[in-house]
Amino acid sequence: MFNTLSSMTGGVYSFSYSVKNYLSLNQENQTLLSTNKNLLNKLLNCKGANYKLNFDVAYAHVLKNTLNRKNNLLLLSAGADENIKKQSGVISAKGNVVGIVIKVSPHYSAALSIVNHLVELSVRHAPSNTIGTLVWKGNNHRIMYLENIPVYVKVKVGDTIVTSGFSNIFPKGLVVGTIKNVARSRHSNTYTIRVKLAEDLSRLSNVFIIHNKSQKELDSLLIKAKTMIGE
Repeated sequence: MFNTLSSMTGGVYSFSYSVKNYLSLNQENQTLLSTNKNLLNKLLNCKGANYKLNFDVAYAHVLKNTLNRKNNLLLLSAGADENIKKQSGVISAKGNVVGIVIKVSPHYSAALSIVNHLVELSVRHAPSNTIGTLVWKGNNHRIMYLENIPVYVKVKVGDTIVTSGFSNIFPKGLVVGTIKNVARSRHSNTYTIRVKLAEDLSRLSNVFIIHNKSQKELDSLLIKAKTMIGE
């Protein structure tokens, strides 16, 4: 009886200790996320050479994440009440690009995963600074294709691919992935380049949502400019 009681008591204390550790770990994770958010906010809004970036930063948990569909989506635990807006960028806790917000409710938001046939991401081949377009062609959630890189550009396996900064969604220089293999296209003067994503989307848990506060002004100006030239 004594041994049984001791075993039961030990089990209770062990369980209690595990719960306390879990709660403590959860609190530490929240603190870490908050710290990362503040650091990311400072990084995104630091002064560049000629202009100041203007981003809001929030974090959210990934509630749903599809990987095996043509148009994959992320469901996130932050919405309009946390000042989340459409056309916000979604990046991982490591700072890698993972999606774009397309729909917002008071408490949640839905985002196109980067592995989605509707996504065409403007990127740069970092070593040469050459602009290209990153697209997903299905099958593998770790592989995307870099298009429009001319064959005269020196490209090799392992080169880093980053955001171009040409969209109003992501700032310049966020890591997207690295080149996995390169081949010359048969019918054009460009490469066929496979890029391995920096982020394993199957392990995605917490994300940061970033929104360019100047986006509305920039989009409006671009529309007016296109109207003036008849485009």
